[in-house]
Amino acid sequence: MECVLQTAADVLDVVNSGDAGSVVSLVVDLSSCKAALKKVHEKVGGPLPKGEPGKFGSPQAGTPKKRYRMDPGHPNRPPGDPEAGPHFNWWDYTGGKRGSGGSGGAVPM
Repeated sequence: MECVLQTAADVLDVVNSGDAGSVVSLVVDLSSCKAALKKVHEKVGGPLPKGEPGKFGSPQAGTPKKRYRMDPGHPNRPPGDPEAGPHFNWWDYTGGKRGSGGSGGAVPM
C-alpha cells in the first residue's frame, strides 16, 4: 500500500498516534514507515511522548535527551545514504553526548 502524506504528522498519526502541523509532501509506503519506526523504537527503548515540532517543522517525540524525528529526504545526500529519502532521525544522550556515551542515527523509510 502506498499513500500520499500531506503533512509529516500524517505519518506519526498513522503509525504512532501522534500529530503535528508541519507541511511536508511525501510518498511513503506505509509498511516501510511502520518498519522504520519499529527500528527507531528499538534504539530509543520504545515509543516516546509527543514533542514540539522540530527541524523542518517535522514532528518529534521524546525529550531533549532521548528523541526521534521524522524528516524529509535531503537532496544533497548521495544515493544510499539513510537521509537521502524520508527517514527518522533518532538520538539517545542519556549516557552522555554523541561520541562519549550518547548515540544517534537515521533510519530510512
